[in-house]
Amino acid sequence: MIKTPDHPIVLLEVDGERRNFDPVELQNTLIRCFLGAGLQENCYLAEDIALAVEYAFEHCGRTGKVFARSELDSAVIRILEDTGLADVAALFRRGAPGVLSVECRGDNATVATVLRKYMAGSDAHLDFLAGKVVEALRTLRIEASAPGLMVELARHYEASAPLSVVPTLPVGGGHLDEFYSVSAEEIAAGLEPATRQLVRSGVIRLHGVSRILPSVRLFCFLNRYAAGENLVSPVTEMVLAPRLFALGRHLECCRMTALRYFREVGGDPHARLPVYLSLPDIGDFIECYLEVPRSRAEQLARELGQMLTEGLGVSVEKLNLSVSG
Repeated sequence: MIKTPDHPIVLLEVDGERRNFDPVELQNTLIRCFLGAGLQENCYLAEDIALAVEYAFEHCGRTGKVFARSELDSAVIRILEDTGLADVAALFRRGAPGVLSVECRGDNATVATVLRKYMAGSDAHLDFLAGKVVEALRTLRIEASAPGLMVELARHYEASAPLSVVPTLPVGGGHLDEFYSVSAEEIAAGLEPATRQLVRSGVIRLHGVSRILPSVRLFCFLNRYAAGENLVSPVTEMVLAPRLFALGRHLECCRMTALRYFREVGGDPHARLPVYLSLPDIGDFIECYLEVPRSRAEQLARELGQMLTEGLGVSVEKLNLSVSG
C-alpha cells in the first residue's frame, strides 16, 4: 500500500551538478521568504507548495526524473504569484539561482546552448526545441532575450509539459479559508465518534484540504496511541499488529470524510485526493516500546508503516517516517 518512487527526483543545477530534490530544503527556503515578506501567519503554506512541486515532478510525463533548477524555480514562482503572494515570489526570485536576468542573442547556437544548460533531455530533443524557439523569436522580431524566456518558450513547445499538473489558483488575500477548500475543523466534525476522540486526544492530527495541492494530509502519533492503549514495553508484534490495523481504519475514516466534503465543495462525485501520511514519533516509539535502538529502526519503521496503511482504501502517495533524531 505504500507508494515509493521508482527513481529519485534529480535537479540539474546551473553549474551542471546533479543533486536529489529535497522538499524540506525548499520548504525552509519558502518559510524564510514568507518571514521576509512579513507574512509569518502564512508560513504554513510553505509545506503545501513544496509538496505541490514534488507531486508535479513525480507525476509529469517526462521519461526520467531530471529537472533543471530553473524549472523548479519557475514552478514555485508561478504558484506563489497565482495564489496572490507576489511579495513572497519576489523574494524567492531574488535568491533563486535558476532565475536568469541576462540577455542572449536569439541565434540557433546560442539558444541550443541555453537549453542544454537549463533543461534536461537528449541532444536531438533540445535541438528540436531550440529550432522552435528561434523561429518564435524571429516571428516576434526579438534579437536578444533573457534565457528564461527561451526556456519558457521551449517548455511551451515540449510535447509533455512537465509542470502541467501544478494547480493554478485565483488571486487571494492570504486568509486561511482562501487557501483551503475543506478545513481541518470541518473534517473533524464529520468523523465517527471513536475516530473523533483520537483526534481530540492528539493521536491523529488532521490537515485541511489545501487548494494549492488538494490532498489528504494525516499525522499519526504512535506514542500517544500506545499510552492510550496502556501498552507496556517490550511490545511484541502479535500485540501491536491488530492495533495498527485498527488505527489504520481510523485513518481511513479521516480520508473518506475529507474526500466526501471535497467532492461536495467541488461538485465532482468522482474527484480523487492523494494521501500523505506522517509518523513524526515512530523513532521514539520503536525505541521506547519495542526496545530497538534507533540505529536498527529504519526497516522496522517501514514494516510498521505498512501495517498501518493496510487499513486505508488507497495507496499512500508519500509516507514520512521520522526515525532519527
